[in-house]
Amino acid sequence: MKKTLFLFILSLTISFSAFAQINKKVDMPEALGMYAFKLLQNFENTSDKEFIYSLLTLEELKAYTTKHVDAEESYTKREINRLTTEEYHAKITKEYTELQENAKTFKIKWSAIEFVDFTYEEKAEDGFTGIQGKLFFKHNNVTYRTKVDAFLMEDKYAPLIVRSLIEKNIN
Repeated sequence: MKKTLFLFILSLTISFSAFAQINKKVDMPEALGMYAFKLLQNFENTSDKEFIYSLLTLEELKAYTTKHVDAEESYTKREINRLTTEEYHAKITKEYTELQENAKTFKIKWSAIEFVDFTYEEKAEDGFTGIQGKLFFKHNNVTYRTKVDAFLMEDKYAPLIVRSLIEKNIN
């Protein structure tokens, strides 16, 4: 029994370590759009834990803010530093669940989605630089949109969240 429990815990640790090692940072905003698209294409086989570790982790975010965000009066930095891992994971899991529920409502089969476009705006605020993007994709000839947010970290874009799935007709 102890051996089985040990092997189970070991396999979980290896799995989560593998996800933590995924190279999430990309050189260009356009590549961020493709990263998010590939993430969604595999969403049917992605657990909430896998989704969490495919994005910027709280540990990575805190390490970056400590090293690079000078503004001690930065509201965003204070909010990041006060977050616990459980709270951070709960926020990401909420977005994961909403994406899955909306996909069911729209009858989206994630593996069958087709890339349409990725648009973005660069943002610099409160000591942070990043982008707010919109990923457009099609499923059964209907266009949908999700939002993709990322921080610019050491000349690479690190995905913070993929969220807000809506049906969107663009012409």
